[in-house]
Amino acid sequence: MKKYIVLSVITVLVLAGGYIALKAPCPFSQGTQETSTLPDLPKSAQFKHPKWTDTMIFDSATRAHRSSRVNETAKIIKRTENELVLSWDNWGIETFKRLPNGSYTLAD
Repeated sequence: MKKYIVLSVITVLVLAGGYIALKAPCPFSQGTQETSTLPDLPKSAQFKHPKWTDTMIFDSATRAHRSSRVNETAKIIKRTENELVLSWDNWGIETFKRLPNGSYTLAD
């Protein structure tokens, strides 16, 4: 008798034409703090990046955009008291650390 260990559950969908699509959860969803235990996000905050400095507008608890470039939008994928991880719609994932004055700077 063979023994198997299941490491994770993956949903497998068989599509028309014989293709198989795998759907797995985002790794950033694990270990993130519930936003209900954190204070509400402000309407906006200053962000400093090596290539730009701008005010970030928080559209909701999960979405934000740069005030000077409304097409620069991001999903908030992790938020703690000292860190904000953004998944930019056009640029990838970046982590910003919160400074004592409430502004954010790109983490090293």
